[in-house]
Amino acid sequence: QQVKSITQLQKRLDMFGLASQFFKTFDLTGTTWNPSDKNSAVTLLSGNLTAVGTVTKSGTVRATVGKTTGSFYQEIVVVSPAASTANHCAGVTNGSMVLTANVGSIASSIGFITNGSLIRGNANIASGILGVLVAGDIISIATNINLGRVFFRKNGGAWVNSGNPVAGTGGHTFTPSGTIYPAVCCSGSLQLWTARFAATSWGYAAPSGYLEWV
Repeated sequence: QQVKSITQLQKRLDMFGLASQFFKTFDLTGTTWNPSDKNSAVTLLSGNLTAVGTVTKSGTVRATVGKTTGSFYQEIVVVSPAASTANHCAGVTNGSMVLTANVGSIASSIGFITNGSLIRGNANIASGILGVLVAGDIISIATNINLGRVFFRKNGGAWVNSGNPVAGTGGHTFTPSGTIYPAVCCSGSLQLWTARFAATSWGYAAPSGYLEWV
């Protein structure tokens, strides 16, 4: 049966004991998605840690904290995946990308989409490398701004593309410009992403030397 509202989705998840996992707020005083830096296509839940696409157009939201140097780790929980298009993308971007654009649409932005591909500069740079995403998947994102490299893995597995965040090798490159923020793009279908910015919420350990986005 098709889920047609956020409230209905929460009730459905609660039936299977999943609501507390997906809608839990871990750190209300720390970094969240920014309600003042989002497109109107995105709705925020769970203390602004869950981003929901509620209309047919796409839109992006950035986090409340950005960085210009250093190495940082975050996790994105796939709550409700949607169609495998670039309109459903999570990763990092700079502060000047317009919020009507998708994450991964410029050279200073890179992210994954729900078919497991990676997008950068509005191009597919690694088709299906993470495998098709399903509800409950946890994507780790380790960003080394100084090197211009981002490392992705799914459910605590190996970093894709021979990534070694500690050594700063492998993974995928992007072109940092200005301040870099975690970001997600949503587009309808009640597609949800939940962010884990604080170490207390992580499902997996960060690579050595990688800090919280706080």
